Amino acid sequence: MVLKTFSDNLKVMGESIKKNFSVLINDYSSLKRNIPDYNSAIYSIQEWKYSWGDLPLEGKRYQSGLLTDFNKFINLIKALIKDLNEDYLRIFDDANAAISSNMKQDSFLYYETKEEIIKATNDEIDKMTQLIDYLDSTENENIYVSDTSALIYNPQIESWIFDDVEKFIIILTPTILSELDKLKINHRNQEVREKAESLIKRIKEFGRRGSLQVGVPIAKDKIYIRCLAVEPNMINSLPWLDEKNNDDRFIASVFEIMRNNIRSSVVLVTKDINMQNKAEFAFIPFCEPPEIEKTLNPGFSPLSEI
Repeated sequence: MVLKTFSDNLKVMGESIKKNFSVLINDYSSLKRNIPDYNSAIYSIQEWKYSWGDLPLEGKRYQSGLLTDFNKFINLIKALIKDLNEDYLRIFDDANAAISSNMKQDSFLYYETKEEIIKATNDEIDKMTQLIDYLDSTENENIYVSDTSALIYNPQIESWIFDDVEKFIIILTPTILSELDKLKINHRNQEVREKAESLIKRIKEFGRRGSLQVGVPIAKDKIYIRCLAVEPNMINSLPWLDEKNNDDRFIASVFEIMRNNIRSSVVLVTKDINMQNKAEFAFIPFCEPPEIEKTLNPGFSPLSEI
């Protein structure tokens, strides 16, 4: 089974913004024809322009929520397409300007009907979402990126199973590997220290089968593990992430993984409620780690079968 990709989810988000924009225009907005000033040198241009009527209070509130959702949407798109060429970035900037103007209702209009405004805005949103189709990506893989809480909760990663997913990759980021190293030495709870140390040894054992940076199998034809070596580029990530915060650095790593695998399913695995909250805000799918009693053939080491 292949889960939804980040590309799929962004397009769903775009459709939701289009739907809500239609509500703003049809239910709350009004258009008025400008009265040309024939004494003005530019009256011939102004006479066919329209402008926005004043929004009622409820319309202003609805507009505020729509702009919040749209700003989140464009921040995601902008962070994803940062490496595309200037022509594509110009398409993004032009679309952003046109959509923002129609949502904010702060300029003259070149349209005579609400239907024309909605269609023009929808077309610009489509231009934005189509830009992600130009990104290089793996295709139709299932990728799970685990944080420390998930690994400590169920360190038997070679036995993990997820409902309806037959084959998947587990990715460990530098932030998480560093946290495991610290836990095995410094954590006040002996059980946590032992779990961290055992997991590190297990990961090193996996590394004997090949390059962890490329990925190695840990359960035959079912589970692969990959370890990232490079910290995320925070400058090109989501603007609200704090470089000094480990959770934010991990979110940035997951976002980079999603950028590089835009047409594959990428899911964050965590037991941490704060991490889940940040993932939801970043529009990153997440799940909890498998329960130990649900692992693949408990007591059986898949490594022996590879």
